Amino acid sequence: RNPLRGVRLKNDSKNYLLAGPVTVFSMTKQAGGGTTQSYGGDASIDDVPPGQARYLSYAVDQELLVDATKRDGDEHLLTGTIVKGVLRTEYRDGMSQTYVLDNKSDAEKTVIIEHPVTAGYALKTPAKPLEKTGTLSRFQTTVGATSTASFPVVQERVRWENLAILPMDMDALVAYSKNAAIPNDVKAALQKAAAMRQGVADAQRQLEQAQASRARILQDEENTRRNIQVLPESSQTRSDAIKDLAAAESSLKDTDKAIQSDQGALNAAKDGLANYLNNLTVE
Repeated sequence: RNPLRGVRLKNDSKNYLLAGPVTVFSMTKQAGGGTTQSYGGDASIDDVPPGQARYLSYAVDQELLVDATKRDGDEHLLTGTIVKGVLRTEYRDGMSQTYVLDNKSDAEKTVIIEHPVTAGYALKTPAKPLEKTGTLSRFQTTVGATSTASFPVVQERVRWENLAILPMDMDALVAYSKNAAIPNDVKAALQKAAAMRQGVADAQRQLEQAQASRARILQDEENTRRNIQVLPESSQTRSDAIKDLAAAESSLKDTDKAIQSDQGALNAAKDGLANYLNNLTVE
């Protein structure tokens, strides 16, 4: 929670400043106009070429508290298009982190914040950093004496997702067809696809019901045949069972015709949906 005290050292000479240990002293102005010097801390530096600068951290700042735990992220759907049955959705992803600075001292403090660079994301707030390396951005801000300040850093990226509509979950398809971010012509195409998908589901359910009915008829026929085998030949019960078996055979033929018709309807619904989507482009 406590940041490090630091200084920015620039090599204004024409010679290399060689790596090694550095002792930092603090200069304090006195009321009478003079200054006093006190030990600040120790640091170490790498080689500093002429004209370049380095930041040196030399002590913990006990007078400043930093809370860097306030992080947030969001995702916003921006738009969508359809290309040959593939829904292409554009999203904006946001990442934010707010640094809360609490200055306990009686003097204003200048703070350098080092924030990690996230690959693929662009900086939105602040407009630009003080400095940027391959791995982090540096920002400079101030916090008044005995006061608290917040410093937000916001990064964003835009990305695309490709989703084949044909195997898409029905709930997801309906949700996209109602999303306000999707253009109206794209939503209309998705709504038609959803209606056709519902037609496929209805045809599938109709076929399954007919197949279940056929299975029940076959089971009833098997039970009737077993009864006929054990009933007396001249009994009315056996005669009725034989009639029932004949009726079941007739019902089975009707059911087989229904299954054939339902299978054809299902195939047609599937082919119609596939052909619609394969040729569907809305941009």
